[in-house]
Amino acid sequence: MRNAKVARESVWNGQRWFVLYGTLTVASAIMGCGSEEKVVVAVDDNDGLVVDPTSVPCKGTAWSDDVCIAGGEFIMGHKEIPYTPPPCPSGDVCGPGNPPPTDFSPPHVAKLSPYFIDRYPATNAEYKACYDAGICPGDCNMLQVCGGGHYDENRITDPLLAKYPVATITSEGAEAYCLWKGKRLPTEAEWERAARGAKSFNYPWGNTAPDCTRYPCNPSNMPASWTYYYYPPVGSNPGDVSPEGVYEMMTSALQLVHDAYDYYYYQHAPYENPQGPAAPSAFRVGRGNVILGGNTHGSIVYNGQNLRLPAWVRSSTGVGGVRCARSDEGVTATGEQFFRMRQRVLSGERIGKNGGAL
Repeated sequence: MRNAKVARESVWNGQRWFVLYGTLTVASAIMGCGSEEKVVVAVDDNDGLVVDPTSVPCKGTAWSDDVCIAGGEFIMGHKEIPYTPPPCPSGDVCGPGNPPPTDFSPPHVAKLSPYFIDRYPATNAEYKACYDAGICPGDCNMLQVCGGGHYDENRITDPLLAKYPVATITSEGAEAYCLWKGKRLPTEAEWERAARGAKSFNYPWGNTAPDCTRYPCNPSNMPASWTYYYYPPVGSNPGDVSPEGVYEMMTSALQLVHDAYDYYYYQHAPYENPQGPAAPSAFRVGRGNVILGGNTHGSIVYNGQNLRLPAWVRSSTGVGGVRCARSDEGVTATGEQFFRMRQRVLSGERIGKNGGAL
């Protein structure tokens, strides 16, 4: 089914909304792990869109660190969230009438070719290896393009954070890292399909909002450099997993994707293999990360229900983490061996004819 024009409701219900990252209408909710708070997932409403269930398997072979995502259709985005702007501050000039639609609407059918995506996001140690090889730039602190709070507390050079997700690299760093691995950044559509599965769930595991089985609510051994517990070490959170075996899409660092950010992109996104807007932007799309610092989780209110940030939420960012992907081009496991050898050479290692170090 091609992108059909779908009707979007505009229901003005007097609810108050706030802005996160300048792009997302959200309210803030506190989740204490032992609390009695109940978070209910709203029934997902995709305006009657129907997808072709036919899937196209990968021709190539998965590498040791990635999984195949079959090609086919899925529903991308979500129905517009009713929005009422806050009152106009005294002395300001406020615009009239209706605000723009949310950036994740309208829901639309997208079709992707099969591809591979990494099982886990990159760790600080993995990215630092690329930096030490002289291939990847430093993190945003080293480049002096960020600072304060979360950025100061998440550095690729901190040995205590070696196993934690890299979280403070630029889009140039993310691209360089994936090229170093013989891969590329996933498109926004590829990221969302891997996170939502073929059935377009709200979360990788289904439509149930995250709780303490999906995120370690009472973590121990918080790194000494952290003021808040931002996210668990990579590979330590088995509850955040998709049907295809992609881990930590929602409970790791915000992940940079290929696409430049355009608030209105879903209004005109192409049906097949969308690549993002052609026009350059200072910001990329950032995906994932339900954790906003400490025990504060972002949430949206939909039909009067509290819904923790789901997999269709978008944000704009210049800094984040990275998870790599690669196109299905029939590359076998031998291709992985070639790129691993290439990494070693680029890192300055001298390699003998049998693959051993000289």
